[in-house]
Amino acid sequence: MNFELACNWDLGLVDGLKGYPPVELFGGMPGSVVAGGRASFVAPAVTEPQVEEYIKRTHAAGHTFNFLLNASCLDNREYRRDEYKKILEHIAWVAEAGADSVTVTIPYLLQIIKRHFPSLKVNVSSWARVESVRKAKFFEDMGADGIVLSEEVNRDFKTLEAIRRAVKCDLTLIANPGCLYGCPRSFYHANVMTHGSQGGHESEGFLVDHCYFSCTTEKVKDPVEIVKIRWIRPEDVEDYEMAGIDTLKIIDRYKTTEVLLSYLKAYHERRYDGNIVDLLNLPKKKAFLPANLKYIMRDEHINTSKLMEYADITDFTVSECLVLDNTRIPSNFLSFFKTKDCAISDCADCGFCDLISRKAMKVESGPLAAQIGKYEALLESLVSGDIYEEDGPEAEASGWDDEAERAHRDILEYVPTIFRAAAKKKVATEINAMMSRTGNNRVGLQDVFDAWLVVTPGPFRKNVEDKIRELARA
Repeated sequence: MNFELACNWDLGLVDGLKGYPPVELFGGMPGSVVAGGRASFVAPAVTEPQVEEYIKRTHAAGHTFNFLLNASCLDNREYRRDEYKKILEHIAWVAEAGADSVTVTIPYLLQIIKRHFPSLKVNVSSWARVESVRKAKFFEDMGADGIVLSEEVNRDFKTLEAIRRAVKCDLTLIANPGCLYGCPRSFYHANVMTHGSQGGHESEGFLVDHCYFSCTTEKVKDPVEIVKIRWIRPEDVEDYEMAGIDTLKIIDRYKTTEVLLSYLKAYHERRYDGNIVDLLNLPKKKAFLPANLKYIMRDEHINTSKLMEYADITDFTVSECLVLDNTRIPSNFLSFFKTKDCAISDCADCGFCDLISRKAMKVESGPLAAQIGKYEALLESLVSGDIYEEDGPEAEASGWDDEAERAHRDILEYVPTIFRAAAKKKVATEINAMMSRTGNNRVGLQDVFDAWLVVTPGPFRKNVEDKIRELARA
């Protein structure tokens, strides 16, 4: 079995591949004319010179590189003379940078590349939703060198084997997808992520990912949904080889190098004794690269003060509360799916995944319930529109002690610039509420400290606490 591994543009990832057979790394460039796949607020930023150097280092280490051009929509810009030219120029640069292959979603883009850049191998993205013989043959006839099949068919062996018989091109499956099985948001989410990554798009990268938090909420509220996700157990790699699958693709590009290499190790060794939840794209401390917050903290689009109320929503490790113990999943787990057609079955009548969940899943319901409440509050604010409403004029407390004013300014300076305006609003609101509750007209030093501790989200609280201790000692 061959492996494709997500590239986070850390050269340490290339170094970490030492000792492995040749691996194909895949990565994209947010902010480019095509982009796609992952929005700019989560995808690691990278420059053209960095891409060129990374591909050179990848080749020197004996591996190959697949450059992602997997946008699901180009806003019809591809049919304008000026934008068509930009797209061609971008692909020409990708080829000159040394990419061995590219991945696309849009059939028209596939045709353009095969016509103008015949040296580039072209793979079809899973976002093209190839899940039938007819679709697979359609893309192969257009010149596709490989197809990443939809994760929806990961456990549909009848379809996998039929596609394998019908086409000669390479077939790839995503090994560790995290999307709900049969997710109704998948097409919309692909477009949302695409437009959130494209340079020149009117969104300018701004995105609050309603789809991700809706999906996450459903999975943690009903953990059997995690069993239904079409992940592949490392122990079952041989079954996919026998079905004719050439490559397993390991995601995701905004994970840390340590995490990505741990995934590759598990699939390469065909053994994983851990929690399946840790393989998936669910919130986990220190597993994700820092978000590019400049794309999110946009007062002209959203109430950033209200958005900050949910800043600690990802400061939580789902796998500490949901443990799907791979060692407790029966060794013949996959055998069931080789005879069962899930696409025409009602889960309520089947019950197999419920059985696996009862056997192998451990749930810590207390902390999970609190987290679900936070997810639902964010989703409700997005749907109701409350999060888009502008703040009214800031009311000022009648007077501040000099040391309170100095401490407030000092802490505010300690806050990253991108959060400063929102933090100032939230602290002012909290202090006014405190004054109203106590009937006090003067803001003292302790009032400032208390307000900051109340409004600071979990991920940033330790830094603020340290600053407060420093000021209290001064």
